[in-house]
Amino acid sequence: MPNSKLAITNFTIQSIGSAGPQYEHGWEFFPTDLNATVRGNYIYCGFQQGTTDPVTEVNFIAYDGAQSAPIPGWEWSPEDLNKGAKGQYIYMYWRRGNGHKPITSMTFLVTSSSTPPQISGYTQVGCDLNKGAGGEYIWAYYSNTAQPFAFKKELFERA
Repeated sequence: MPNSKLAITNFTIQSIGSAGPQYEHGWEFFPTDLNATVRGNYIYCGFQQGTTDPVTEVNFIAYDGAQSAPIPGWEWSPEDLNKGAKGQYIYMYWRRGNGHKPITSMTFLVTSSSTPPQISGYTQVGCDLNKGAGGEYIWAYYSNTAQPFAFKKELFERA
């Protein structure tokens, strides 16, 4: 169970060939497939929590071509969030720093709305994560106060 005093300290993107997310030691995952409603890999955003060196900014940016390095001053995942969906190349970026509150949670909304709906306690960030791929819109949101709802997959399957 996430600790209410913890902030997000790191992100990872999991790109897999079947529904998940898959268990990774030390990581929790948001349950939304970031490639939902389109073909392609199943994409999940993972995170770690802690009390030091929190992530304070996050962004999602669409490109016409693959990227080989992060934006200067930002960390990133080199995984294309549209992998296999034939849409634009979309990457997740984050950074740490003064002047912004620590990010405590994120959520991802799959919707038919071309305009990101407001979610109380969250701020929408970045582009449609299905941009150029068709399917429904996927909007990313972050919060500086909410706690994450994460999914931990057990190491075994239950009958």
